[in-house]
Amino acid sequence: MTGPSHPSVRVRLLAVAVPVALTFLASVVMPFQPATVGVVLVAVVVAAAVFGDRQAGWLAAVAGAAAYDFFLVVPHHSLAVDAPRDIEFDLALLAVGAIVTEVIVAGRHMRRLAGERGTYLRDLSAVHDADDSWDDLRDRVTSLVARQLDADEVTLVAGPPSSDAAVVTGDGLLRVGAHQWDPAASGLPTDRYLAVPIRRGDRTVAHLRISCATHVSRPTREQLGVVALLTQALDTHLVEP
Repeated sequence: MTGPSHPSVRVRLLAVAVPVALTFLASVVMPFQPATVGVVLVAVVVAAAVFGDRQAGWLAAVAGAAAYDFFLVVPHHSLAVDAPRDIEFDLALLAVGAIVTEVIVAGRHMRRLAGERGTYLRDLSAVHDADDSWDDLRDRVTSLVARQLDADEVTLVAGPPSSDAAVVTGDGLLRVGAHQWDPAASGLPTDRYLAVPIRRGDRTVAHLRISCATHVSRPTREQLGVVALLTQALDTHLVEP
């Protein structure tokens, strides 16, 4: 039987094992000042959050505080903590570990969002700046829409969508009749088509029919807004029958 192989699992195991090992070594090799041990344990928390995830950072903070109490606080080899100084150290380590972990996780999230927005802008620029034939433009737009929504199939269809289709609105919501919802929470429907209308004035001259029948996709409102903009790029080239 093999051990855990997923990177996040390995990091979480190390997030527990490394603080325990370091505090054990600090207890048997030479006496260390609490501040020195605390700095080392915070560094371990930072490494766990950077190379792992939120859970790894929290595990490292909790494991570090528990190991510090067990190996370095009198009475040794016990989790009992009586001295106010040691209680304050535990609370400070947990607080610093939590803050550092959340800051790293938030920064990672912001970096991911920035990357996604850069992708949206590149997609829009690629469509609006391209000098494609009608067939190439249609294929480019349907491919980009399929990628944005992780869709099974995207097809350009003449005329308005059917009444039971989930229509993508300009503000990134889905609408069926009078009902609107945000697909980021509940996901795109798998039991009906999505439709992105192409309008000229008050008329819907065509729409993209999108199928996501094989799995649940949860795009953000921003992604749906990008899909609506990509679809409208077809309008200037679309010839009505």
